[in-house]
Amino acid sequence: MVTYSALSGEKIRLSGYVSFGTATDAEKKILSSFLSGGTGGDIKFFPFSADTEKRVRETFGKVRQPRGDCFAVFVGKEGAELHCATPISRLYALCTLRREYRDGIAAGALYSVPKADVRCVKTFLPAKDKLSDFFEMIDLLVAFGFNKVMIELGGAMEYESHPEINKAWKEYCAFFDYSNKTNLVQCSRRYPKNSIHIDNGGGDFLSKATISELISYCRDRFVEIIPEVPCLSHADYLLVPHPELSETRFADADDPFPNVACPSNEDYYKLLFDILDEVVELFSPERVNICHDEIYMFCQCPECKKHSAEDLLVTHISRIHEHLALKGVKTEIWGEKLLDGLHCGEGDIAIREPHDGKTFVNINGKDMPVRYFSLKRDRDADELIKELPEDGYWRIQRTCGAIDRVPRDLEILNWSWSVVAEERGEDAYLSRGLMNFFGNFHGLNFCDFDRRIAKGVCGVCISNWGYADLETMQRNNILQNISYSSEMLWGERHNDADFKTNLYRASEELHNYLRGDKYSDPHIEITSSTDVVIPHGNFVDGVIHIKEDYRLGDYRVEYEDGTCEMIPIYWGLNTGIRNVAYTRKVKDVYDGGLEYDTEKYVYEPIGISMPVEYPDGTYYRTVYPAEKTAVNVTLSLLPQYRGKVFLKDFKYVR
Repeated sequence: MVTYSALSGEKIRLSGYVSFGTATDAEKKILSSFLSGGTGGDIKFFPFSADTEKRVRETFGKVRQPRGDCFAVFVGKEGAELHCATPISRLYALCTLRREYRDGIAAGALYSVPKADVRCVKTFLPAKDKLSDFFEMIDLLVAFGFNKVMIELGGAMEYESHPEINKAWKEYCAFFDYSNKTNLVQCSRRYPKNSIHIDNGGGDFLSKATISELISYCRDRFVEIIPEVPCLSHADYLLVPHPELSETRFADADDPFPNVACPSNEDYYKLLFDILDEVVELFSPERVNICHDEIYMFCQCPECKKHSAEDLLVTHISRIHEHLALKGVKTEIWGEKLLDGLHCGEGDIAIREPHDGKTFVNINGKDMPVRYFSLKRDRDADELIKELPEDGYWRIQRTCGAIDRVPRDLEILNWSWSVVAEERGEDAYLSRGLMNFFGNFHGLNFCDFDRRIAKGVCGVCISNWGYADLETMQRNNILQNISYSSEMLWGERHNDADFKTNLYRASEELHNYLRGDKYSDPHIEITSSTDVVIPHGNFVDGVIHIKEDYRLGDYRVEYEDGTCEMIPIYWGLNTGIRNVAYTRKVKDVYDGGLEYDTEKYVYEPIGISMPVEYPDGTYYRTVYPAEKTAVNVTLSLLPQYRGKVFLKDFKYVR
């Protein structure tokens, strides 16, 4: 996240003593991670001022204007001066010192300024036994220049006013007792259902006391928490215990898992506002995200049939907006229902595929046929549906006119950046003065970032839709995305045309952050690769990462004292594919949207491992602590993988 660097010459050692102001606990934690005290120069904090800007320009010449969480670091014989515009930028500056510090830091200057104010990651609540992973994730976000975390609460937060929600949530999640059952259930009714988030809270719920610990940890690091409270859609956690409040029951009374609420039901608003009030009381947030994505159903109940889908959407958003505004809280939504485009069912026909005769999911003792859906634009599908049975399609009403009727201070997550043309995506929001930022952001796949962010888009939000643990986040490419996107948001050296250089730079930054401390102690470095490809999708929405499914065998480490140790080899964690294509091309996703098509599987080992190029392909270097002297490493592979995993290098470093 260094934007400009002018470090050269003799290295300066720092003592870690902060001579102006008292370091916070978060700052002390960063300092202690790379400084051990002793003699050396002081670290001094200053506000970022006009004089700071003058020094920056004298050093670097023409640079980006100071803004937001910018900071500058000046290193000289007396130590390091950290000039910081905001409290969180003090942490950014210390993380930058840590990144540059190797037995000292060269004299000179660093200056960093972000291109956007919103730098966010969306995640679920962690499972009870993964709280430490959440804390590590927050530290990682700070180290890479992010300033917000959006946490989906759903049924995974304790609600004292409605304990029936938490009881039903646990029972509901327990029903999904094998990987991908969620997706089968999604396609078991005559209408499409929105995705099922049993990953949230690890399928359980966290007490308010535990969530308060997470809140305090973020506040101590000046990371804003945006609570996400799904409503209208993704409302299964509210409606499974209260099916009488669903719109779903008017389309399918037998559905045991309703997920779309009735926006005309006053009892639903009473329940929702109780939940929102508890969330606001606990989090004291600046804003709350109320979702509204993947709404496939409107106008089913007798009252809703009297209104258009657009009217219902506007009324629903406006009522919640008013409720939150009275508490001084802003309202945020996922915004695709405000756009005209073929994605997530906006004005589309969902065509239900014929049953294959063999795929069923058992729900409450009844085998339900699984029939997948495909979307067609309504203007193209009218002739097609004439030949279809009544249960062969589902029409999704248009609501895009609501964009001109929702509150003007509504904040929009635009995840449609790659699936609709710009003029119907961010341009539609910007032309109406609606604050918006790119949701479900994936830096490696995003086209023309600098131009598009400069239009006035407020930033980005990376989405983790799987379990909130670091191992799953690595496998889902979230960690790599954070590092890669950090360079896009802060750096001047990021060149969109040089994908390979960008990828390796981001990989090295991430690997050094996660594993760099292992290199300073006695360790083993193992570099390997494989021709094995284990096809899979992302581990999201109830698709579980079962680690042993990806085990290829073991490294057999022999020590000088004659003992041996077996280190498991996991595809996608500590080794990966050898035949990597470092090329990408622009593809039309659909409806005018563009994104880069990249090699997915190369990213997965990045974090624990570091990709290294050799003439015969890409290998992955992983470092392991070693308490004894290692003399040799050999492969002990499962039978089906023999001859398909390659050990390139082994090194023991004392």
